[in-house]
Amino acid sequence: MGGFTMPYGESVYGLSVGGSGWLCEDVWEYYNYNRDEDYLREKAYPIMRESAEFYLDYLTENDEG
Repeated sequence: MGGFTMPYGESVYGLSVGGSGWLCEDVWEYYNYNRDEDYLREKAYPIMRESAEFYLDYLTENDEG
């Protein structure tokens, strides 16, 4: 399950750098379906924020910025 969560290769032992972003889609879709702002504020947003913070830390600059 979830063995190919990134477009360029399979994950090893279920780990994937793109996994948190991919799983955030379900979190967002749950909110998008029911529009529960308490859920968004208390559960969904913190999950999505931490996922975005991970990617900001993971990214590196190259010669082009």
